[in-house]
Amino acid sequence: MKSVTRKAVRNYGFFVAAAVLIALGSYIVFSGLQFRRHSTWVAHTHEVMESLDAISRAQQETVSDVRGYLLTGRIEERDRFWVHRAQLLHSIEALPPLVADNPEQQARGSRLLASVRDRLRYSEGSVATYRATGSAESAPAIIHAEAISSVQNQIDALLHQMREAEEQLLALRARRSDEALLALVGGTAIGIPFSLFLLGYIYLMLRRENRERQVAERAAITYNEELNTSVRQLEQLSIDLGFLSNYSGMLQSSSTSEEMFEITRQALSGLLPEAAGTIYLLRASRDHADIVAHWRVHAVPSHPAPALTDCWAVRRNQPYFVDDVLRGVHCGHLETATGAGIHATACIPLSAQGELMGWLYLSGPGPGPLFGINLALNACEQLSLALANIRLRETLRHQALRDPLTGLFNRRYLEECLAREIARCQRRSLPLAVLMMDLDHFKSFNDRYGHAGGDAVLAAFGQLLQSRSRSEDIACRYGGEEFTLIMPEAPREIAMARAELLRESVAAMRVEHQGRPLPGVTLSIGIAMMPGHEVPGSLLMQAGDKALYAAKAAGRDRVHVAEL
Repeated sequence: MKSVTRKAVRNYGFFVAAAVLIALGSYIVFSGLQFRRHSTWVAHTHEVMESLDAISRAQQETVSDVRGYLLTGRIEERDRFWVHRAQLLHSIEALPPLVADNPEQQARGSRLLASVRDRLRYSEGSVATYRATGSAESAPAIIHAEAISSVQNQIDALLHQMREAEEQLLALRARRSDEALLALVGGTAIGIPFSLFLLGYIYLMLRRENRERQVAERAAITYNEELNTSVRQLEQLSIDLGFLSNYSGMLQSSSTSEEMFEITRQALSGLLPEAAGTIYLLRASRDHADIVAHWRVHAVPSHPAPALTDCWAVRRNQPYFVDDVLRGVHCGHLETATGAGIHATACIPLSAQGELMGWLYLSGPGPGPLFGINLALNACEQLSLALANIRLRETLRHQALRDPLTGLFNRRYLEECLAREIARCQRRSLPLAVLMMDLDHFKSFNDRYGHAGGDAVLAAFGQLLQSRSRSEDIACRYGGEEFTLIMPEAPREIAMARAELLRESVAAMRVEHQGRPLPGVTLSIGIAMMPGHEVPGSLLMQAGDKALYAAKAAGRDRVHVAEL
């Protein structure tokens, strides 16, 4: 009787447990499907929001690229515009399928597509106009500024509305997903105790599900860490790009190569905290190089004046890296490493427009590659271009201000400086002298010995005039065989003494041309002194010319002082 009762109870209990398990299973399946469906909608909402973010970023980048191109005219800005334009069109055209389930969002997406295309037409027109005319004033971005602003406001408003709508959907769907998950967990927690003592396999199944969940959590943690790493890399990339942009701007604003090297020293010492660096610049002889900037102490010292053949980067005209100086083939200008451990080196050539100007040497803890080496490569490219540009500017400036034969300043520079020096000396109540000089009988000399012989005398006199002038004096070739010397802060006595010194030096000057000596020449000098009041430079020059003519009329080879 008891066994029958226990059996009935067991059967009844098993039936109850089975029923509970079936109900629980049905409930779990239903809740799981609900959770899955809501989770899918949450993921879909995230995908739509990411698409909106991509559209916003690409649209802002196209606007920034057009502005950069109109401001700087740089081809790189124009090329980036076309790249970002393609990305924007790809992103905006991918949006309608994502919002097909939402008529309101679909309508907003259509308006957004039209507005973006309108905005792109203005941008394309601005790029085309600037490329054709070279002027930003006639670009649509300037002429239709109000219309562009209106279109931009429509784009911003539509993006905001769509994101706001998706955020509301995200909150609703996330809440429903949480509710489904809560219902799933609650049903499981209530139902399992009723059948756990009878259905051990349920425990095993749940245990297996638990293991899968743990695996999923570990996978989620790994994915999150990878995502965080990617975010940090993107942030670092943004910082690096900002550094390169600022560094390039500083280089372009530099007026001398010394400023460039100091800017580079400070920038790279901060950008490469673990590396020591040295910048070498080639000598004019192009057989050795000299140090123009350095930071920190090299673990692998380098020669202070290496030959060009000692550096593999220079010989190959491409960067040369050694991950371990004890194992790799390193450059000949490197010395024995100091201290224990592995050391890496890098030599990066500085070349632009086919001209090698020097190289950057870096050393740091190995094994390589050195930390931040890619940024160093980009920085060297910027430095090379800037150095080539400033050398070109210096060459053009020298050609614009200097007489090529004598090396003296030309007449244009004389006229600019004379007015400035007169005003300066007048403000400080200081004297100023102008010496007008002319080589006597030079036309006859030219006729007899030819222009080549005359040029030899003029070049020799230019060197003599520079050597006999004070550092503050301004020596110029006025034209032909006429020369001018401006002597700021020079009283009458000093000006006359300097003129006599020049006259005597010219009389003693000996010049050879084509292996034979040329006859000596003499010099006539007229001096004009600035009076107590300010006078125009042209009046001083005229007074000096009159004094020069008076010296020639008195027999040449003499000094005459004009009276104002």
